[in-house]
Amino acid sequence: MPTASQLISRPKPLRDQVYECIVSMILNMEIRPGDSFTEPMLIERLGVSRTPIREALLRLDAEGILSSSLARGFKLRALDDKEVADSFPILGSLEMLAIRELPDTLKAPMMKKLKQVASDLSSTTDPVERWSLDSQFHQLLVEASGNKRLLDITKPLRVLLGRYELSFMAEAEPDHTHADTQHMQIVAALESDERLQAARIDREHWDNEMEAILAWMKQ
Repeated sequence: MPTASQLISRPKPLRDQVYECIVSMILNMEIRPGDSFTEPMLIERLGVSRTPIREALLRLDAEGILSSSLARGFKLRALDDKEVADSFPILGSLEMLAIRELPDTLKAPMMKKLKQVASDLSSTTDPVERWSLDSQFHQLLVEASGNKRLLDITKPLRVLLGRYELSFMAEAEPDHTHADTQHMQIVAALESDERLQAARIDREHWDNEMEAILAWMKQ
């Protein structure tokens, strides 16, 4: 496990680093849906003062990832099927928009990176590693659009939905073949300058993910 000095460096504002550390704890499944944690616990773990921790927790609360109460502190929100049904279509639609705004020809380094990440995805079943790679793949698509506002909106949304994807992969152990094929199809469509086709496949990918998670939650 990284030490506090490894977790917190100084180039970014401290509140942003603390935020990223807590997100990392959530996405590494050190904190699971429904788990509670307190500011003193995070102060001891991260070795920083209360103020940046409080700011980071309030930000996560505002983003809908945490819930809070005066008596019990903060809790990673439990899974909710309505949140799944409401949020996945938003992420899918935003990514469709990003793909449609891609340059006519993507730069070679970007295409190479997309191919590599898609290939790495197809070679792992570890939930945390898969989520990290999948998030990287989709973030690359949004970054390539050059639309910073879209990037700012989709990042916290992916963290919010990451709780569901990670729990689903860890507990249901799904077959990833179709999802891996869709990533490759997106890359192939972009190589052929078929952005609308790539956008359609991307939206279908998120719709499939939503349906699989909802079916699992209803079991």
